[in-house]
Amino acid sequence: TGTIRVALDEGVNGAPDALDALVNHECTDITLKPARFGFIACVDVLNRAAEHGAGAWIGGMFDTGVARWANVRLAAHPAVTLASDIGSSARYWATDLTEPVVADAGLVTVPGTRSPGLSGVPLDA
Repeated sequence: TGTIRVALDEGVNGAPDALDALVNHECTDITLKPARFGFIACVDVLNRAAEHGAGAWIGGMFDTGVARWANVRLAAHPAVTLASDIGSSARYWATDLTEPVVADAGLVTVPGTRSPGLSGVPLDA
């Protein structure tokens, strides 16, 4: 028989909940919502998830461009092994402050390493 993977989502209200669940083997995977956790706390949880062999995905369906681009960066973390909930900006917002996040066949291109993570504008532009 196979293993059933269990991901915690709505019951995780912040990084402490996520870390407790991982340490106590209450789940095999974790859902991280940066708007709820904070970006730095998400990085901490992702690092710990990797140590525990847990999978992770990033959720942020209704986020605006600034947060959505930050989520794209976060979803590029090696511990994010599951499909994340980051779609095209135009699906929710007619206009936004940043260049739109565009999903092509379900994939979003992560901006280069010299970019601030908001819209792919180079730091030295």
